[in-house]
Amino acid sequence: MKKHRQYWNFVALSLVVLIGLAAGCSIIHEAPADELIQTPAFLIYTDESNGFSISYPQDWARMPEELLETAIIGFSARKTEHGSTPNFTVLRMNLSSELSVTDLFEISKASLEALAGYNSVSSQQLVVDNTPTIRHIYTINHEGMDTKGMQVLLVQHKSGWIITCNCAPGSFSSLEPTFDTIVTSFLLPETAGARVQPVINSFTASPKTISPSQSGTLSWNVSGADIVTIYPMTSRVNSSGTEQISPTTTTAYTLIATNSAGSSTSTIIVTVTSAGENLIGCDPVSGRNQGIDFTWEQLCLSSEYQVQIAKDPGFTLIVFDSGAYAPGSSTSPALPYPAGGAITPLSRLEAGHTYYWRVRVRKAATGQLILSPWSEVKAFTIKAGLPAATQYFGAQSLSPNNGCTGYPVKPASFSWSPLKGTTKYKFVLAKDAALTDIIAEAEVATTAYKYEGMLDHNASYFWRVMAIEPVSSDWSATFNFTTTTAPLSPTTPESELPPVTPLWAWVVIGIGAVLVIMSIILIFKARQA
Repeated sequence: MKKHRQYWNFVALSLVVLIGLAAGCSIIHEAPADELIQTPAFLIYTDESNGFSISYPQDWARMPEELLETAIIGFSARKTEHGSTPNFTVLRMNLSSELSVTDLFEISKASLEALAGYNSVSSQQLVVDNTPTIRHIYTINHEGMDTKGMQVLLVQHKSGWIITCNCAPGSFSSLEPTFDTIVTSFLLPETAGARVQPVINSFTASPKTISPSQSGTLSWNVSGADIVTIYPMTSRVNSSGTEQISPTTTTAYTLIATNSAGSSTSTIIVTVTSAGENLIGCDPVSGRNQGIDFTWEQLCLSSEYQVQIAKDPGFTLIVFDSGAYAPGSSTSPALPYPAGGAITPLSRLEAGHTYYWRVRVRKAATGQLILSPWSEVKAFTIKAGLPAATQYFGAQSLSPNNGCTGYPVKPASFSWSPLKGTTKYKFVLAKDAALTDIIAEAEVATTAYKYEGMLDHNASYFWRVMAIEPVSSDWSATFNFTTTTAPLSPTTPESELPPVTPLWAWVVIGIGAVLVIMSIILIFKARQA
């Protein structure tokens, strides 16, 4: 009996050990990199001069510099496996121009193809340190020795990074989790992994209004941009600088600053005046003309005039015609034109446009109707208005409609508007507006998600999405909906009452019973007699 009990104690202890080992293996293979580096199995190497850090197995040693060739750091195992020593190196390439990670992959692949026995096994896109990367597995025959390797390539600003892991083909399957841990632990400076759109600090023109023979100067300052262009100028410009311009007509100049996170734009208008042209200010409220006073000299004691405004000097595109107009003063005739052209919809004068006007007599002071020749045509220009910016709101909900009620509890399908160039989204569904009580969280390659569970009746839910590949975006607005109320339970029919015996039946039964009793009594008495 004692031996039997010791045997079961041994089995229980063995199970505990096995479960512990299984849990430990699970942690090693499934935990994210930031948890792995906290275990004794890995150490962290930090290169402050190149601005990166990476993890390596604690029983690996740093490779001598004479073996690194062009790499900046490398580590290798202390023992060989299948005739080869597992190792990895980190290479940084200073790029002369902005290249994509695909361009870097093609360059690296061309170098590998020059080696003997090169064969591409697989390549896939993934994300390391919030940056799009390419993972390439291959085999080569280097100096008569078969080698299987994995390269992970990424680009930040004008630096290309290549992490290369090598080992014997027979060891690759067992070392692949270690290689993945090394690669996913690679971290660049915080600003490198989370780029934001360029910021246009300033973009001005001085002066904003010039004559045809005059020159102006554009000045700009941009931060965080890889490419800066100014349209209609065709060549690229530096992130900050000045440029002399000599437009012959009113011109809109647009600065476009671009990097991998997106683009920012800013536009200014340089107004070119013509001879005899007047400038009219832009009304900041309406975005159109300020008030204009048209004045002219009195002609032959005239009492009524006609004033016209057009978009062309030939007056084929007339935007305003006063008809017969009697000015307030016959000796100093004038026509006040309201701000924003609030006379008719067609009379609104837009900012940045040149207009033409003329006047003639319609009626003399004697009452005689006459039409004098038109006056000399004069031009005036409405100054450019203030620049306007439109906020980008990100993905918008398509289904369910934001704020809708009565949404079915099952199936619950969600869809949203796509973001240009996005290949993967992250979806979150929660029971609270702060999205802390999450019931579903998924990464999908399309703009739709189907919740397989069942939602609660008459409950409010909240959801949002964000782009995660090839670059991360901000979260969308938080959308909400309310589910339908629970259906009423069917009414249970009342139990049928037993049939009620009528009174006359009870009377008949009673009489029958009395007759039976009397018959029995008479029978007994007859036998006794």
